[in-house]
Amino acid sequence: MKGTHKFDLITTLSLSLVTFGVLGFFYYTIFVHENAIFNDDKLKKEYQDEVITKDKEFVPPVNIPRLLINLQSNSSRLRFLELELSIETLDLKSQKLVEKYDAIIKDVAINIVSKMSPEDLNSLSGKLLLEKRLKKKIREMTNQRFISRIFYRRFVVQ
Repeated sequence: MKGTHKFDLITTLSLSLVTFGVLGFFYYTIFVHENAIFNDDKLKKEYQDEVITKDKEFVPPVNIPRLLINLQSNSSRLRFLELELSIETLDLKSQKLVEKYDAIIKDVAINIVSKMSPEDLNSLSGKLLLEKRLKKKIREMTNQRFISRIFYRRFVVQ
């Protein structure tokens, strides 16, 4: 404040601008901007409207019981996979197809898994690859598309 009036004026104006900018930002976020707060009732209504418009029925997955599959191993140690699957189908008719082709699904699972290494099966990409191969081979063997997704209920490599 000793003869540098221009510097003092510029500093005061700059700080005032920054202060008004920050206050304006807070005013906007508190009073003007509508927050997207999740409201359970609102989400429930949107979900119900979505379900009604889709007009889709819930189809529970079909469980494939425990499979014990020998794996390729480079060592003398015996390696195997304990596998339980849940197959999500497209509709209720498809659920009956899974039960009808149960033996084919198990055979496909055994053939595909037995060709994979334990290291591949332990990785996430290996599990995704296994699901993709299972769906593709089952579609080829049955000449039908009835499987939506495959879930692993139990997946133990030993």
